[in-house]
Amino acid sequence: MALARLDPARPVFVEAESNKIGRLIIPPMLWQAMIGADHLRIEAPLAARARYLCRAYADLLADTDLLIAKLAPLRTYHGAERVETWQALARAGDFPALAAELVLHHYDPRYIKAQSRQGRAPLANLSLSGLDDADLDAAIPKILAAAGA
Repeated sequence: MALARLDPARPVFVEAESNKIGRLIIPPMLWQAMIGADHLRIEAPLAARARYLCRAYADLLADTDLLIAKLAPLRTYHGAERVETWQALARAGDFPALAAELVLHHYDPRYIKAQSRQGRAPLANLSLSGLDDADLDAAIPKILAAAGA
């Protein structure tokens, strides 16, 4: 319903995602629009990305048992040894290291694979030095300019 309230004459920015996020499925029409839309690539240093993820997922990090359980299904993709290492990082409370590991070995490879299937170059590549609120606020005009909005 929130999407229905958007102005179709104005651009909408969404994060690159798969058509399934956990148990949620992006509506097929929205997914097709996302695939066909122009896109930007926004990069930031790994440490900044790890810090951002720790802030964004603070609720998950607060429940170590739940986090460990959510990591378990990744054995299918990464093997038991790597997932056990990630679970050990979670038990130790080393969430920045865990986030960096997940970015490097799970999320980035999947994004790269999805982008290669898309076959289109981004409108622009933007490099941010960080991802805190001030960095993100400063990026808004660059994003709008790059998107021609």
